[in-house]
Amino acid sequence: MTRALTLVETVAATALLALVVAACVPLLVSARRDLDAAHVSTDREHHREMSNAVDELLTQRPRLVRQLLDQPTGLPVQWELGDRTYAAHATVRAQSTADGKSLRSSHAWIVFETDGVEIARWARLPNPPTTPTPRTTPTPLTPLQPENSP
Repeated sequence: MTRALTLVETVAATALLALVVAACVPLLVSARRDLDAAHVSTDREHHREMSNAVDELLTQRPRLVRQLLDQPTGLPVQWELGDRTYAAHATVRAQSTADGKSLRSSHAWIVFETDGVEIARWARLPNPPTTPTPRTTPTPLTPLQPENSP
């Protein structure tokens, strides 16, 4: 004969489990606070500073994307912002599917790498320069004639 748990036993087990979890929460919060204090926040500050500098660079040099498209391996970029000079290696990363087929898109990722920090911006690709097509005069339309007129 098998005996199932009664409602009272189930409620008691749930209450005990809740007490254990409630006792562990302050320990976990304290451990998280200690880990955050031990982690230096300069990485976040450096990333934020570089992100702002890259935004300013793209505003200052709108033709940079065209230059990057002409250099498939990327190119080193230097710019000044305030009293500081920044340097990064910029590349265009085209989109591709999981099987390696490239996607035709009007946008691509522009990636700036410096000091172990990567800043990516989703940028519109400029249209390729086109040569103007000569204008031709339209041919006048002629009315259709039935082939076999009775």
